Amino acid sequence: MKVNVLMISGNHDSDDRLNYGSTLFSSNRIYISAVFDGKMHMRSFSEKEVTVDIYMLPFVKASQVRHFYPDAKIEDYEDAVRVIIENTAIDKTHRNILIAHQFVAGKGEVPALGGSESVGAQSVGMIERIGYDCFADFDYVALGHIHSPQSVGRDEVRYSGSPLKYSLSEVNNEKSVPLITVTDDEGVRIELVPLKHLRDLRRIRGRLNDIIDKRNVRDTEDFVYAVLTDEDIIDDAMGVLQQVYP
Repeated sequence: MKVNVLMISGNHDSDDRLNYGSTLFSSNRIYISAVFDGKMHMRSFSEKEVTVDIYMLPFVKASQVRHFYPDAKIEDYEDAVRVIIENTAIDKTHRNILIAHQFVAGKGEVPALGGSESVGAQSVGMIERIGYDCFADFDYVALGHIHSPQSVGRDEVRYSGSPLKYSLSEVNNEKSVPLITVTDDEGVRIELVPLKHLRDLRRIRGRLNDIIDKRNVRDTEDFVYAVLTDEDIIDDAMGVLQQVYP
């Protein structure tokens, strides 16, 4: 089956490295937008009576945007994103989807953070927070950057989240893949497809003997973070645990 793949760079990526060979990849339906060149790149796809335009907005800095729009009022990161969108010809007779790697928040709300993300409310990974209303012209916004899957402001502005649990703060995350169906009459329908991991990440707590008791042991191949509550020093506690949870 022929599948179109659209990819953007994030704040942890080398945009030049990711952009290398992008012209060659596009001939094989892999479309990469890694280096901001003054405009949002778009790919249009039609099936039956529905035309979907997918825009790609890689991670950008306000200074980069000022370079291409020197006369625009750009004081912060949100201004930069708004200027890019305002200078994009969006056909509202089509269904419009945006792929973006930004720190987007709701009104008075901060997304649930996890993984390597900062606990700061104004920025995460050196990216400033911007409001979800920047994207009012889009039927669906596929966001990267935040590890915890969630919607922001409205259901159609969504962090897919990371596919794996990368830190203890993600223990309670239900990882999933958003499956988006776009129709002309219904708009956008979102289905979350759960991800079942080969090894889950779990936190267990208790006395060592209780933790390794056969009655309490399950899923021994999971990644396990154990908190021991024994008051006495235990010789080679890690070695004892690894006999049960390798």
